[in-house]
Amino acid sequence: MVRLKNRYVLGELILDDGRTATEAKLNTRVTQQAIHTVIKQLHGDFGIGAVTAGFVVKYVGLQTNTVLIKVRHRAIRYLTSSLPFVMSISKVPCCFLTLHVAGTMRACQKFLVKHDRRQLTILFKNSKTQTERNTVLDALKRCQAKETLWVEPKDDSFTDDDDSDEGR
Repeated sequence: MVRLKNRYVLGELILDDGRTATEAKLNTRVTQQAIHTVIKQLHGDFGIGAVTAGFVVKYVGLQTNTVLIKVRHRAIRYLTSSLPFVMSISKVPCCFLTLHVAGTMRACQKFLVKHDRRQLTILFKNSKTQTERNTVLDALKRCQAKETLWVEPKDDSFTDDDDSDEGR
């Protein structure tokens, strides 16, 4: 049996009018249709045939405008070459910025945490008031907490005082 290799593309939707994906009413279905249309225009029937088999928009971040796309390994070039040509999604003018390509969804999540932390440090340096700095610092702390959730335990031993067999 052959293992099917997938690639995950992490990108950012930059909406021209500065709205978020929630305000623009974007979701995975309309985003997938827009990308599908652009691939067909650029690569024709062969490109669509190569991409369609494993092509799924897994996630559209409504507040952060991040998009996670899954595609088969053999079709990654068709997808990544088409993404810069996405000019609108459901009549909302936008452009697509590819942030990262990885072999697993977890690698994309790790990259996104690092990327968000870098963006927050830039925001912290550019903040002018103390309230802005406090808001950015709180976001940085939450970003660090999310990263620790993905850390694997170093040993398999688990001790729980409540489940001990003493007194039974």
